Amino acid sequence: RFLGATNTVNFTNGDFNMYSSKISGNSASTVEIGTAEFTSSRNFRLTNNMQGDQKLIFSNGVQATVNSASFTASNYADGTAKSYYIIKDGASLTTNNDNGYSSPSGGIVSGEVGFLLEGDGSSFISKGQMNIHPGNNGNTGGVYAIRLHGTNGLFEAQKNLHFTGLFQGDDAMYLLEMLGSGNTANINTFNLGNNNSTAGTYRFYSKSDSAENKNAIYLTNTNLGLGGHTIESAAKNEIIFAGNTILRSSTGGAITFKAHEYAGRVFVGGTDKLQISGSGNDLLFADFLFGNGVATGGTATLQIIGGGSHIECANFRMARGAETSWENPIGGILEFLFDDTGITSIQANNGINGSLNGLIKIDFTGMQGNYQEERFVLMTVNQSNLESLISQYWYDFISQEALDNLRLITRGLEDEYCEFAVEDSTIIDGYKDFVVYYTGTSVIPEPSTFAAIFGALAIAFALYRRRK
Repeated sequence: RFLGATNTVNFTNGDFNMYSSKISGNSASTVEIGTAEFTSSRNFRLTNNMQGDQKLIFSNGVQATVNSASFTASNYADGTAKSYYIIKDGASLTTNNDNGYSSPSGGIVSGEVGFLLEGDGSSFISKGQMNIHPGNNGNTGGVYAIRLHGTNGLFEAQKNLHFTGLFQGDDAMYLLEMLGSGNTANINTFNLGNNNSTAGTYRFYSKSDSAENKNAIYLTNTNLGLGGHTIESAAKNEIIFAGNTILRSSTGGAITFKAHEYAGRVFVGGTDKLQISGSGNDLLFADFLFGNGVATGGTATLQIIGGGSHIECANFRMARGAETSWENPIGGILEFLFDDTGITSIQANNGINGSLNGLIKIDFTGMQGNYQEERFVLMTVNQSNLESLISQYWYDFISQEALDNLRLITRGLEDEYCEFAVEDSTIIDGYKDFVVYYTGTSVIPEPSTFAAIFGALAIAFALYRRRK
């Protein structure tokens, strides 16, 4: 441990390397740097083998600068080694050149490597690219993670963050995770997913503990996408806003979001998902597009769970793939999963870009309360012919019946009822609301009824014992 304002640490003869054990065991290695300032022109590397933990810790408010921070991850089956750069308690780590991790030619098999920000006000700034360099055969396991778990932390990728390495195994994952509260990710270009992977998970996840101190992600390149897969694939590309998260461009403007929607590519597999859950999310989009008409496989899902967030876009579109159905879903899917907070609506200021021919699911099973003709807004759209667009694929307003592209899942209650409508918006003049009126009442006995039931059961039990 190197702590205190007067300590000096010099690396003059070569790069800095840490190694974990190549055999079974509980080996551990930790280096902690907590001087007032630390500067090195060398490359730092953590080598992840079979087992054991490696921690290179920057703490105590140190302002540290190194040439690069990288990993070599494990090609050992069933390995549990973990190798992390830990930046905590107001410390800062800046890297001047490219960062990332490499692997043997056979690909990464096990273990976990990454960056972890803890405590208050810690930061990691990458002036070079954040690159992933797995083996030619693709990763079959292992996790590469950037985790912001403290408060008011900062991760900044001044060039590009590429989570695009090839995966060939279900247990492989790249993860950017923001927990705690008040954390910020400033990223130039964020690439998530590889359209040639056959398995694995590429994920961004954010949830802040505080509605007053939200997490935020800002993108300089205002395009954010989940690209689909051009081969048959079980790979998952996921962006999850789980509560109290802001999404904006670096100038505070809108983000263009496309899932499974790139011209010139025929997608045949994989699953893309944007999930918005919890409350307090504040998401601003320009084009907000899911699915395309030439896909022959794979899905692009927008899943909204519960209410209390804000989703605003300029243009919105859900497009189905060729021959899509609920038995064989392809392309765009829109899911509204209700709970007792209601549901968050989508606001489209320029209207619908094209038709609404993707699949839509309305699911009330997450609700527990009693409702009488409750009005829930699903979409608020600047579109005078919204009813006509919806009636082509989702709902027949004349017969009050769902069409093939709409799947309605209710709670199974007696006298449960719902009805859809398009009405003048109650929030924005000139807009139309796509709404559902819902009634669902669970029959809950009064306390006196409960007492009578339990009394009858007690008498029946006493008679049963007497007969015996």
